[in-house]
Amino acid sequence: MNYAKLTSERLDKMYEALWTRPDGATTAQLQKITRSCSLATDISELRKNGLDISCVYVGMKNGRKVYKYKLEG
Repeated sequence: MNYAKLTSERLDKMYEALWTRPDGATTAQLQKITRSCSLATDISELRKNGLDISCVYVGMKNGRKVYKYKLEG
């Protein structure tokens, strides 16, 4: 599988969004900050680059499942 390196502007934005939020951020928050429509792909590529990113189910809001991503370590 091909994936972008950490030098990618797209991944750099996602990394910064996670790094500046030590308590984590929801999918909607990350999409708003980074303007990414492919959040799952961005997170997957960051993980392929060796970053430890957790994903926790938070609950339901407005009929949608809410997940929170957090940069570990």
